[in-house]
Amino acid sequence: NVLKSDEIFMMALRIFCIFCIERVPRHNTFFRQPGPAVSLPAYYKVSLGVQMNNKIRTEAVRHLFEAILTLEDEEECFQFFEDLCTVNELLSLSQRFEVASMLKRKDTYLKIAEKTGASTATISRVNRSLNYGNDGYDMVFARMASYQNRDAD
Repeated sequence: NVLKSDEIFMMALRIFCIFCIERVPRHNTFFRQPGPAVSLPAYYKVSLGVQMNNKIRTEAVRHLFEAILTLEDEEECFQFFEDLCTVNELLSLSQRFEVASMLKRKDTYLKIAEKTGASTATISRVNRSLNYGNDGYDMVFARMASYQNRDAD
């Protein structure tokens, strides 16, 4: 059962949001179980002492992440993100995620550029995040693999 690129993007974005706010509503379909908001354990908030850039830890960003976490399905994601982002902004985010996926598979810059249309500068930035960032991509890829394995069983 292979996820489509847009499903992968939305899953990655939602997982990113989960790790950026302290309280997570568990009523949405992402968790597939009802329940009240719960506080994430400390080990989910800080991974090996690496924290998110404090410049983006604002109330406005937290409010945005809370809004994203209320989305229940792919169609709601399309509706919300079409209103929130320009087409180019959304395509840029999904392109970076696709670049990261291909870099993890050890694809060459040339192949990545040909398939995604990303510039070598974008590929290099994503590669730098993969190698020296906050391990967000690795966390998401591991989660996605776990979900795919669970769904396959």
